Amino acid sequence: MSPSAHAIAPCKLGRPNDAYRYLKKCIALDLADEPGNTAAGIHAANLGGVWQVVAFGFAGLQLGERGLKIEPALPDAWDRLDVPIHYRGVQLTISVMRQRVKVSVHVPPGQGSAEPGVHNTGSSGFSGIRIECVGNDMCVDPGQTAEFVL
Repeated sequence: MSPSAHAIAPCKLGRPNDAYRYLKKCIALDLADEPGNTAAGIHAANLGGVWQVVAFGFAGLQLGERGLKIEPALPDAWDRLDVPIHYRGVQLTISVMRQRVKVSVHVPPGQGSAEPGVHNTGSSGFSGIRIECVGNDMCVDPGQTAEFVL
């Protein structure tokens, strides 16, 4: 298995520094040309694995039917991690810091600004995104940011 496949498990086990060592191996595959074949092109699957380690490992994102769950595990080398994602057709920014997590739900194009508490913003039928983090649930509307204290 590739180092990226091994890096997510330590995050889930509360050992993000071990995961960080695997991440550095993943990055070295292309940047340091460890296998000696980068001249023939990048390793696209490896790059996808790097993204998965960052999003699903360190940011702790879990995509579910009921919403988005966040269980972050930052390595000591990082103070902050920002992960932009599209979820259910909406752009979100997940910001993981040492003491808190912020989730910003951006207003869909053409929808204008959202008012607090509005769960249906126009013809798209978009309703807020359900976020669970550190045992707290929130429904975050377009144009709003939720903050969770770790």
